[in-house]
Amino acid sequence: AQECFVCGQSVSVKERNKRKSIGGSPMIMCPLPPLFSQISDDLRPVMGYMGGDAVTPHLDKFAASAVTFKYAYCQVGVCAPSRQSLMFAKRPDSSRIWDFGIHYRDVNASAVSLPQYFKQQGYYVHGAGKTFHDDKANFDIGYSWTEHKPDLKGFKQLKDLDRDMHNGLTATRNRIWSEEQYMDYIIASNSINGMRHAVQHNTSFFAMCGFRKPHRPWGGLPEVFRMYDHNVTLHLPPRLTPPEAAPTVALGQEIPSIRAEDAEGNYMVYRTRDIWDPYPPAFVEEAQKGYYVVTTMMDRQFGRLLAAVEELGVADNTIIVFTSDHGYHLGDNGMWSKRHVFELDNRVPLIVYDPDLRPAAPYTTSLAQVELLDLFKTLADLAGLPAPDASLGIQGVSMANVIHSHAATSAAVIPAPKHYSFSQFMRCKEADGTYDLVSPKCSDDFTKWVGMMGYSVRSSEWRLTLWVPWDTDQATGNWTGCCASDMFPMELYDHRQDGDFGLQMQPELVNIAGVDDPFLQNVRSELLFVLMQQFGPASLWA
Repeated sequence: AQECFVCGQSVSVKERNKRKSIGGSPMIMCPLPPLFSQISDDLRPVMGYMGGDAVTPHLDKFAASAVTFKYAYCQVGVCAPSRQSLMFAKRPDSSRIWDFGIHYRDVNASAVSLPQYFKQQGYYVHGAGKTFHDDKANFDIGYSWTEHKPDLKGFKQLKDLDRDMHNGLTATRNRIWSEEQYMDYIIASNSINGMRHAVQHNTSFFAMCGFRKPHRPWGGLPEVFRMYDHNVTLHLPPRLTPPEAAPTVALGQEIPSIRAEDAEGNYMVYRTRDIWDPYPPAFVEEAQKGYYVVTTMMDRQFGRLLAAVEELGVADNTIIVFTSDHGYHLGDNGMWSKRHVFELDNRVPLIVYDPDLRPAAPYTTSLAQVELLDLFKTLADLAGLPAPDASLGIQGVSMANVIHSHAATSAAVIPAPKHYSFSQFMRCKEADGTYDLVSPKCSDDFTKWVGMMGYSVRSSEWRLTLWVPWDTDQATGNWTGCCASDMFPMELYDHRQDGDFGLQMQPELVNIAGVDDPFLQNVRSELLFVLMQQFGPASLWA
């Protein structure tokens, strides 16, 4: 589900810097700047400008004049908790939101969300589509929005397209016949109407548009499927079975069955019997094709939103952000969907455009580490708003200075406020001691059944993941005995040889945490210390 934020009137950087705080109260001395941001659902970086297979002309053109972050990561690889981490700028261990089933304000009643903060600063805040998650309580009505169009009909359309969507994945060619009936078309139209309302009333606005694609099911227009059939070459994952030497707790299959429809209209159905039983390559290609088709259709709606910003006369003043809530597996390492702490679950596209800070070179790629929870402070900073009060407990850092630097130099390596990104995901424990990816017990009350939490740290060259036993009574990791015993499975993956973006063709193939090598031992020790500083008790590292 993509989301877009657009906030209202034009100002220059010089004017923004005139804003001062008098007695702790912000004094706005100029109009608030427009800001438009879109977050997609289940979108891994497969777009054309990243060297991926997806046909995305609108995103490619947009990226040419913006800053693209190569190392952008979510904090938890599944929809609801990732969105809440982004919106409230808190890590799951801080917010106590690790999965579905808990409403944010039930445990964080006084928290202030990103759109709510802009609303407090005088913006007309408009939401459309899947912004938080598909639940009336989770839409945060009454707190975050001036107006919100959640599009629950779109959620019903998802179910109607594939009534087995929660038990499988479907790529189908013959259920969508016009773009106007497509749910993301309707969401984009709602967002455009919200922006138009604000412009007509000369009101500063922050519009957040949450697209639903490329979330499954993957039903798209027949002509888009035909384009991929005849004009696009898809690349299969280099490995269709789990990473070599990966611990069992790290693995899992969210989707027990997949259906894919080929060009002749024949359905191929494949049910997973074992994570180590690879899908046939021809089947993987057809299923991937469905994902890329709905990504292309999402790109078309993003293009409509960009065109609307032009039409409304705010294109030269509007800050624009594009990202995703988390990544996705497309048969890579034998896995589909998300709910892991691998690279493909947590890496997301992130593009930031500020008209006053256009990069010195086209298609500028920043090598700075950035996390989705950084967007709260970054967007407030770019808009020239006062920094959020420390009492709110907002985590993350502003990446505004990184964007400023790219406007002054074409160099990819510039000073950055952070060198690591962090993610996590839980595993539920069954009565027989095994770990289940999507346990019914976790769905009922995951706090009682979590067996381990996977904590992961990513540098520009390495990923280290440590699986920590979970104390269900205290709802925290039990680090006693860390970290030499078999009670703490560890993974280490080498990303030094990744390509330009290193995602589509370079999943984590071999776990080298157990390799007896002095250099790798030093890498493990360094990253383990960083990870324990972030997640572990002070007694481990102080």
